[in-house]
Amino acid sequence: MPVVTVLAEPHPDAAGLVSAVADAVAQALGLGDGDVIATFVSAGPTAVSGSAAAAVAWPVVTIHGSDRGTAKMDAARAATEASVRSWMSAHAVEHEGVWSEWLTSTPAVA
Repeated sequence: MPVVTVLAEPHPDAAGLVSAVADAVAQALGLGDGDVIATFVSAGPTAVSGSAAAAVAWPVVTIHGSDRGTAKMDAARAATEASVRSWMSAHAVEHEGVWSEWLTSTPAVA
C-alpha cells in the first residue's frame, strides 16, 4: 500500500489535492479504492539561495512504497506530477514546478 505525502503551500482545498494524487497513484499502479493513502503537509516560507526575497514554492510529492519496478514507479511519479499541476492550474496556484520521488524502505540488516 503506497503512502504519499504532498508538501505544498497551505490551501483550503488541500483535501481535494491529496484525493486527486491518491487516485492518480492508484490508477498508475492498477490499484483499487482504498489501496493508496495520501496526506497533505503544509509548507512554510520558501527561499532561493542568493536572495532574501520569498520564492514561489515547488510542491514535493513523496511516494513511500515497496519496489514495484522502474516502469511502474516512474509512471506513478509522472501521474502525481500531472495531477498536482492540473489541480494547481484549476485553483490558480502559482508554482515553479513539481518535485516527485519514490522512496523504498531500506532492507533490514541481519
